[in-house]
Amino acid sequence: MISVVMPSYNSAAFVAEAIESVLAQTFPYFELLVCDDGSTDGTQAIVQEYTRRDGRVRLLQHGFRSVSRNCNAAMEAARYDWIARIDADDIMHRHRLERQLAAATADPSVVLWGGFCPADRSHRLDPAHGGPRSYQRGGLPGVAAIWSDDRDPRPDRDVPALAGA
Repeated sequence: MISVVMPSYNSAAFVAEAIESVLAQTFPYFELLVCDDGSTDGTQAIVQEYTRRDGRVRLLQHGFRSVSRNCNAAMEAARYDWIARIDADDIMHRHRLERQLAAATADPSVVLWGGFCPADRSHRLDPAHGGPRSYQRGGLPGVAAIWSDDRDPRPDRDVPALAGA
């Protein structure tokens, strides 16, 4: 199981699309914590509707005026050990949770997984960004890794440096 943390503040224009992208995951075993930081634009009403429709969605209401404190409070409320982060104005690739959990299971020495893929709002690769740029680890496109120590336990599988990417 995975806890997905989504901070929001005055995100009514795009939070539904972000939530829909999480709910469309091929890995269905997650909770989505939308941690709202005092929105005044209807964001909370939109999220409340999702909480009624899908039991995996929870709304946490804060007034920190700090994305860091807001996210930290959501992580403390998380029910599961694995945390995935997404902003309320982003969309999640439909295979993200499945691929990242598979990568984590395959290599438990890694303590942080991440990745990105430039896309347009229709979830298509965005040609304006020159196509996908991914950091590959063990044949998993779009996945980068950070190990729990200073060395890669399998030096034959280096993750490209982020500089110049």
